[in-house]
Amino acid sequence: MKITIVAALAFLLATLHYKLHSDFSEKPRMETDVYILASKVGRMRAEKDFNSGMLRKIYFRGTNSIDKYTGTNFGPFQIWISRFNAVPYDISDSALQSELYEYNQVMQRKYRDSLNKTNAPAAK
Repeated sequence: MKITIVAALAFLLATLHYKLHSDFSEKPRMETDVYILASKVGRMRAEKDFNSGMLRKIYFRGTNSIDKYTGTNFGPFQIWISRFNAVPYDISDSALQSELYEYNQVMQRKYRDSLNKTNAPAAK
């Protein structure tokens, strides 16, 4: 009888430990994967836009179903407002911010690199 109770208790504790461990370890890993993928999307969008001749920075403001041009520029860059649908906090908010951060970084870097190439002295 005592062995059965001890075995059942051990089984319950092991199950509880596994359940708690898997719940807490999966969420951060999933969020990390989402941020990594969002950054890749931002990088790919920036490279595509830059290669097609667009110079723009995209910011996270308001509720929009599509990206919208604000009509203003910051230096050579057009200022755009990103697509975003207001919902209570969701991981997609942070993922979009991660995507836009990476987009703006890549766009700035590609523009700076293009200026350096055009101002570089000719090779002899």
